[in-house]
Amino acid sequence: MAYVISIEGSQGVGKSTLSTNLQKYFPNWIYLDEQGLKELQQKKANTHLKMEIEDDYYEIQKWYLNYEIKTFKNLKETDKCIVVRGPEIIDFFISMYPRTIGKNWDVERGLKNEFAEFRYHCQSNKIVFLDAPKPIIDQRVFNDTKVRPTAKYWMNTWHDLYRNFFMHHPKTTMLDTLKKKPEEVKEIFI
Repeated sequence: MAYVISIEGSQGVGKSTLSTNLQKYFPNWIYLDEQGLKELQQKKANTHLKMEIEDDYYEIQKWYLNYEIKTFKNLKETDKCIVVRGPEIIDFFISMYPRTIGKNWDVERGLKNEFAEFRYHCQSNKIVFLDAPKPIIDQRVFNDTKVRPTAKYWMNTWHDLYRNFFMHHPKTTMLDTLKKKPEEVKEIFI
């Protein structure tokens, strides 16, 4: 299996910037970003499927899980890979989303086969969680050139759940980005 490092953190905390900076330092590594996931979001937008309907939710999540499985299976054993938003957060999101909308679905049962294959093939060796206080993240998002239409929803609904999950994950290293420039974060990461 490839050696995989996942970069996690809130929107606007510097995941993409760190990944871009690391590409200069480790040019032979494989870098996976969220582009494929964005294509799946577009696919979802072009269907009648709704995230609030249980069977539809499972169908949509199967796309995401199968996409990740295919991506990880294509990695060679000798590959070294940086992933922006790795498999652990996908697993966490799929499992938690129904609760955030007041549903009590048995997601483990509904996606049993897909989860089994996903969890077997898709794992990070190391997770680096870029962290900063919420007001700093809000300021960075406000000043960022990247369009983030879900930033407010994400901060209000997911930030604390997400951060708590990774704080307690055994493969996670927390990296405080407060008062650090992107180049400093890269140096700490290396």
